[in-house]
Amino acid sequence: MARLDRLIQVLYEQRADSLRLAVGKPATLVGSGATRALTRDPLTDAQILALVREVADAESAPRLGGPAPLSFPYRSPSGQVTVELTPGADGPVVEVRANGAGSRAPAAVAPGASELAEARAAIEDLFRLLVDAGASDLHLRTGEPPLLRLHGELVRDERPAVGAERLETMLTSIMTPREVAEFRDTGDTDWAYEIAGIARFRCNAGRDRHGPIGVFRVIPTTASGARPAARSSRTPVSPADLLSFRPSRSTIRGWWKKAGGACRPRSRASATCRPVESARSSPRMTSVTP
Repeated sequence: MARLDRLIQVLYEQRADSLRLAVGKPATLVGSGATRALTRDPLTDAQILALVREVADAESAPRLGGPAPLSFPYRSPSGQVTVELTPGADGPVVEVRANGAGSRAPAAVAPGASELAEARAAIEDLFRLLVDAGASDLHLRTGEPPLLRLHGELVRDERPAVGAERLETMLTSIMTPREVAEFRDTGDTDWAYEIAGIARFRCNAGRDRHGPIGVFRVIPTTASGARPAARSSRTPVSPADLLSFRPSRSTIRGWWKKAGGACRPRSRASATCRPVESARSSPRMTSVTP
């Protein structure tokens, strides 16, 4: 597969006017009077010629790098395009344009109800994996296995990589018709999804140069639908615990600073605090030994 095919795929998916390659600039998608960079790094003269050489026909390949402009057709996996190369003082400029609708690859057949149900079950299984693992996010990208964000690090799951068509079916299986239409038209949409008794999920679907992508963040809920209280690392407090509790000197200082008083530690082992009347409810203490 030629490297340019991935960029041409985005050209077709985004229904843009053209794909532009210019020296010193990233690969750019042009459409509706706007441009959007598809690559992070600017292209060099050699990189542009190498990309075009991979798709050039036998007649055009020897003319690459010459002083004359050239144009040739190319049938990519996404559809027929025309590649136009124009030499310039700063290097070649390449415009790749999709041909008419008759030359495009046939549209994908919409998945049936049974296929959508199976895809929904598959992505819900990944959501359960996300919750059970205690991860915060699930990342799905075309051609890669599922990724979980666990303790701030992305961890690959052992499941096989997900193809573009399969991932798109999984994503649309949990969208409403409004989100499906927005995703088809703009290549991006946000929505929420819930599995009763497990969690709610903040969902985002988009596209990159490889195909559809999805990012999901878990929002824990209880069975009643309310968000549970944050877990505490401390054990439940009993009256005996309160009587035996010995706060640190810094803790005492924090209490009395909030109450408007002052805390004067006598030593490392003890601290004397001046009680102050406060409008807020706070403990009245005269001496606390850490």
